[in-house]
Amino acid sequence: MQLQTKYDIQSYQGLFDCKFGMTIAQIHAILGNPDSNFKKAPTSDCLTDAYDRLGFHIFYKAPGVCNAIEMFSPAQPTFNDRLLIGQPFSELKTWIQTIDPNVEVDEVGLISYQLGFGLYAPFAEESPDDPVESAIVFERGYYD
Repeated sequence: MQLQTKYDIQSYQGLFDCKFGMTIAQIHAILGNPDSNFKKAPTSDCLTDAYDRLGFHIFYKAPGVCNAIEMFSPAQPTFNDRLLIGQPFSELKTWIQTIDPNVEVDEVGLISYQLGFGLYAPFAEESPDDPVESAIVFERGYYD
């Protein structure tokens, strides 16, 4: 399957044709077999599908349904037509705070529960102009 690289985040729904609540088989029918899979944490109930060639990690919860999608290069996630990965963290943080004044910011990025996505910039606190390395879109309750 030939996929594009630019994807607009759909808050609390998913990304392009991959929707939260879809089964592993449904995701595989869209993306094909993953490059590999791994446990996100030792206590994870389900494996995470790694589509590194596409720039996606697809996360699942029991009983094997999609609950989050993390994107990194070569994927180019956007929100409201604004590119997220590779952009200075400080600029995106300021912009997102105008949309969601309650965004949670920490030393490695931010999470907007209002918008249903987060950004990862490993040195956000010490080097706020460093680029965002990944973005995650998640279902409601993902961080509960």
